[in-house]
Amino acid sequence: DLIQHPDLRRELVTSIRDNPGILSCLSAMDINSGFISSLAGSLPPERTIVGGVGPTYAPELYSGEYAKAFGHMEGKRFSEILENFRTGTPLDPVYMTENPKFSDNLEDYPELDPTVSLLTDSNWLTSLFAPIEVGRGCHYSCDFCHTGRHIEKIRVKPLGIIDAQLKMFRDHVKLKWPFIVVYDQNLVTPYILPQYGREYLLDLMSLFEKYNFYWAGEGTLGDIVEQDDRELLKKMGERCLSILVGAENLLGDMQGSDGKNRLNANFETYVRTLKECKVPVMWSIIGGLDNQTIDYYPKMVETVRRLALPAIIHKAVARPGTSFYTDVKNEGRVLSDKASDRDMKFYMAHKPKSMSADDVLGGHAFAHAQIFNPVEIAKRFCQHWKDVDFGYAVKSLTPEFHGAVITPRIVHTYRNELKQFRKKLKNIE
Repeated sequence: DLIQHPDLRRELVTSIRDNPGILSCLSAMDINSGFISSLAGSLPPERTIVGGVGPTYAPELYSGEYAKAFGHMEGKRFSEILENFRTGTPLDPVYMTENPKFSDNLEDYPELDPTVSLLTDSNWLTSLFAPIEVGRGCHYSCDFCHTGRHIEKIRVKPLGIIDAQLKMFRDHVKLKWPFIVVYDQNLVTPYILPQYGREYLLDLMSLFEKYNFYWAGEGTLGDIVEQDDRELLKKMGERCLSILVGAENLLGDMQGSDGKNRLNANFETYVRTLKECKVPVMWSIIGGLDNQTIDYYPKMVETVRRLALPAIIHKAVARPGTSFYTDVKNEGRVLSDKASDRDMKFYMAHKPKSMSADDVLGGHAFAHAQIFNPVEIAKRFCQHWKDVDFGYAVKSLTPEFHGAVITPRIVHTYRNELKQFRKKLKNIE
């Protein structure tokens, strides 16, 4: 809303400037760093904080010129910042949380107090869903992702806190639908941690059932499939509307991630098991990785069609802070350092190793045109209905809707690249 509506942004900035009792806390990611820099620059630096996990920016990007404080600020560290602000103590330039851990004390979660929480604000009355966070971090270390690079920072929220949050949503937040979005980077991570394990996820699913919520999220279900834990998978599927699972490189090595490689090596078995357990998966598939050539795209299309995969197709993006970006930069393959160009649907901010940037854009358009046309969508829907049931088929439409909406724009934008891609593909054939 702040990006799209300048009037709303001006009103917010003015109210913050005029009220010395407001501490501004901005959450930043790589893709929005330009906007956050601009917004932070218009706010009083002595009471503005920027935090987040996006790796593009070092503390000096925001502290000093734009904001007074920067860092990963959670739990006691954030409480320290609030206390400094309340007592008039100048904020430090940088705050970094070491080995963060979710508190099991309800008093440390003011957002769960319905008398003060913004979640009970009237603006939420129009919301279609409620967001919760179960944990942070990921136990994989895929080269293109920074999330799993901070293994020591994995933490999981106590179930008692999640129980209180779901209760507040049910009792105090009027949602149009009983729908929870779990915005963890990997919902399955507690499964492999000995102090949590499968019982944690079973209890979490029971909480959704207790408060009559359906849910969506993302996670590497391959860990559960490998253990053939069908009880848990079926429990997860009961109230799940959609879960994003990263297959990523369908036909090759997924650098840095043994777990993803095991998934791809046994992909058809994984797909069959998840369908039998009625888990509505939305597969994430990436094109343009360094070990892919242009013939990857027709093979990807064939796999999606043959297995009737509900899928979202992305382009490879080299994000600062990842080992993938480090390789791209050291080898002089960066085409643009603008964060806005690091988009998973449009633009190419780097040159792949085994094909040109235009090849990736053309292949991206080719895959979308082949996969997300009405005939193919209808075939997959009917296949899911035949293999499982009508309800499962409806849930599997989530990525289909996304693909159908964005495909015309992708094909039109890269029509010239698509034309050249088809010629190259024909020559290969």
